[in-house]
Parts: sequence; structure tokens; C-alpha cells
Amino acid sequence: MTTFALTIINEKLWEYNQSVQYLFIDFQKAYDSIHRDALWKCMKEFKILTKLINMCKTCTKDQKCG
Repeated sequence: MTTFALTIINEKLWEYNQSVQYLFIDFQKAYDSIHRDALWKCMKEFKILTKLINMCKTCTKDQKCG
């Protein structure tokens, strides 16, 4: 399905002489490779509100993509 959709998009862009850039992300590798303790520390250094940091911690606690 995805290949079909990209083919149609490319055909329409070609037809209207437009360009496009695609970005493909492997979410499993991206999500599971984050060192969360370092992330919380960086957020604190960027002066992100502690309440928001704690919300992020709660949402990602014991979570893995794959």
C-alpha cells in the first residue's frame, strides 16, 4: 500500500513539475536507542519545566518500540 501511494504521489508531482523529499525513520531503532537519563538531564539543562519532564518520564516508563 505504501509503495502504491508513493508511486501515485511521484506521478502527480512529475505531472505538475514539483519536487518532494522523503524521510524514512526506523522508529524501533530511534526510540529504543535513546538514553533516557541523558535526555532528562538535557531537558533540565534547557530549563524545561520539571512538570513537563516528569510527564515525559511517566509516558515513557517501561516502554519499548519493539
